[in-house]
Amino acid sequence: MDANRYLFSFLFIMCYSFSVAQDLKPDFFLKTGYGYFGNVSQFLDPGFGDVPPYVMINPEVEGKIQNGSMIWLDFSHRLNSGFTVGLNLTLADSRFSYNDGLGFYWDFKQTASYKIFDLSFGRELTAGGNGFTFSLGMLYRNYFSSFADYEIVPVLNQDPVISFPAIIESEFNDLGMSFKIDYTYTFKKHLLIGIRTGANLMFALGFENIILSPLIGMKF
Repeated sequence: MDANRYLFSFLFIMCYSFSVAQDLKPDFFLKTGYGYFGNVSQFLDPGFGDVPPYVMINPEVEGKIQNGSMIWLDFSHRLNSGFTVGLNLTLADSRFSYNDGLGFYWDFKQTASYKIFDLSFGRELTAGGNGFTFSLGMLYRNYFSSFADYEIVPVLNQDPVISFPAIIESEFNDLGMSFKIDYTYTFKKHLLIGIRTGANLMFALGFENIILSPLIGMKF
């Protein structure tokens, strides 16, 4: 992720929009942030099912949260009803220890990459310059991970046979729901700073991701 180029582009758009929006009623919101992204599926439901006795489980993986980071961009519009509808793009990575069955790679890390597209509906509650936005959305996710692995073949009354290591690429797409809460403070009528927290629930896997990020933005 080219964070510097992304941030420069966002600041340019924000400054330009701010210059032409001084006298307009703010009905559109543009927000972005860089922060924490975690995979909590193993923490919430530890274990890997029925594991053969000759296969070991890495204690640094079982029951642990996979920590990572994310960068995101959110564009939303406030409707006449007071509700908001928004589009969100999140690019995230998480790093975690290998969990190969014989422990050859346990000292190494592997990375999982996420691309998440989110259509959400929310409601903003304001008091003075402070605001809370509660959002619920539908998301589409692309997941990709590349790692080294090998096959373990049991042999009666002998040690298991181990295949040569190979690079395995795992990629899939799935659907889920997003839950987000934004706290924002508005200054100079159009500029925003604040914090975002939230979680993603995947239909096939259950609750999986949590997020926490500072945010900057504007309304115009």
